Amino acid sequence: MCDNCYSEDKKFETMTAVGKRAFCSEKCYCLYIDVPFKGEGYWGLNPYKSVSKDVELLSLISWARIWHPEMVIEYGNYEREVIKLMREQE
Repeated sequence: MCDNCYSEDKKFETMTAVGKRAFCSEKCYCLYIDVPFKGEGYWGLNPYKSVSKDVELLSLISWARIWHPEMVIEYGNYEREVIKLMREQE
């Protein structure tokens, strides 16, 4: 989803002052960060790469271990167990 206009189309992904964001066009990127739009291709944004839910989940678990270790249950293969549970719920 585009972080500016909320369309389902995601063509570009880039870091902003508030973290990584996805955009459907460079025009939406320019509106979002308040810079002048000078045509598609001018800013040279990175193409959006889709990641699997497993990768997103593992990233979230890693983040939780760093910033909220008290909330993460520690035991062997924790990530695999969480992914298995998430797949069962789909």
